[in-house]
Amino acid sequence: MFSLCLMPDSASAEEHLARIARIPIILQTSQIPDRETMASLETKLDRALHIPLNKTLQVAEYLPEAECEAALESVLAEMGRTGKKVKLRDAMKPLADKLQADIVVCPVLTSYSQYSYISFNWNHGNIICSTAAVELAGYERANDQAFRKEYGKSFRDEYSPWGTAGALANECMDHVIEETGIRSMVSRLYLPKDEKTVRSE
Repeated sequence: MFSLCLMPDSASAEEHLARIARIPIILQTSQIPDRETMASLETKLDRALHIPLNKTLQVAEYLPEAECEAALESVLAEMGRTGKKVKLRDAMKPLADKLQADIVVCPVLTSYSQYSYISFNWNHGNIICSTAAVELAGYERANDQAFRKEYGKSFRDEYSPWGTAGALANECMDHVIEETGIRSMVSRLYLPKDEKTVRSE
């Protein structure tokens, strides 16, 4: 009897795990980013949704990306049958309901291009023209609120590592992660109420 009191109720713990759904980055671009850029963007999202010691604390379950991607395709197809243009933000709550998710995050690279040319100006070298834009949509069940932010940047000047399309895309991703507040959404899953209040002030 004593030993039973010490045993964790694993079934109960699993029932109370928060569910986080993250769609792999959707590409809507004329040029395909290199692997290094894509890996960097994915890492930024993973870090933003990271829960410290989650394996030990069992705060949340991260749903398989393939399952999330398939669910999004299904939701968009169903909403598209109405004949109206479907906005990504409007699909986030139905997607969360379909996946029974507490937090949904859907990143889209909406613009990505880079080309260069030689300047005819004697004091200029190679000029690069690059652009990038990122859209981040999602849903937080705790507040029953869908969200969407988009940010883009462009560069046209002599070559600089900070002016490449990859660098711009990373900067755009940082911006929308900050603007949507997804880190705070995740922290609300595990921080005590008093600590949440202090951090939000």
